[in-house]
Amino acid sequence: MKIDIRHLSKTYQTQRGEILPALADVSLQVGDGDFVSVVGPSGCGKSTLLKVVAGLIPYGSGAVEIDGRSVDGPSQRVGVVFQDPLLLEWRTVTENVMLPVQVLRLPYGHYLTRCRDLLAMSGLDKFADSYPSELSGGMQQRVAICRALVFDPEIMLMDEPFGALDAMTRDYMNLELLRLWQQSNKTILLITHSISEAVFLSDRVFVMSPRPGTIRDVVEIRLPRPRSLDQVSSAEAGSSIARIRRHFTEMFEQLLVPATYVQPLAPRRSAL
Repeated sequence: MKIDIRHLSKTYQTQRGEILPALADVSLQVGDGDFVSVVGPSGCGKSTLLKVVAGLIPYGSGAVEIDGRSVDGPSQRVGVVFQDPLLLEWRTVTENVMLPVQVLRLPYGHYLTRCRDLLAMSGLDKFADSYPSELSGGMQQRVAICRALVFDPEIMLMDEPFGALDAMTRDYMNLELLRLWQQSNKTILLITHSISEAVFLSDRVFVMSPRPGTIRDVVEIRLPRPRSLDQVSSAEAGSSIARIRRHFTEMFEQLLVPATYVQPLAPRRSAL
């Protein structure tokens, strides 16, 4: 199993010393080369889960393993893409993509060739010497994905990477992501708020409960690959989307407080 999470729990301590549970008894497994997504309501711990797998934050109890080895910090085997591209404005596209290579002190010349190949594959080769301010939002996110891929990680962790993009650009980026995944055979764990995006991209979708987050359901996606945007409107996709959406409806119904009847104000009398 590429990623193996068993009975993971994570808490935070507030400034007032209160213990805030973020994750409770989370278990999920991701096979080598799988594309899986995690969806859930805001504040359920999705991003916390991703940061734990990335080794960016410690966890409380349970086990988090990659290829049978416990995660105890950042690894060269894992690339991370966040919602904000986080590009350095004073560095060119090439220099931004090559940043992990410099930080990890890898052979620059060898990885520069890989950088150029990734930019060409992403349609960014003509912008190699451009600066982030000269790129659209979608192009900046493609640079961020190339940066995460340049040192050839086995696993890609993506936290709402297209959340800030408009609908049309987001659709295009989803297709680009699928193409990159199919060509690179990486293992991808995607965090998203979009149910349709999760269904379109994934082999499986993990549905999380409200905080403290735990896995409420695992939905197998049986859409054939390679995929096209037309499949989002298919009966198979619709069935998966409806199943996931039912969980959200149940969650929100449990959180809603019954409305209280408010006596309307009596009409004001005219002074005339």
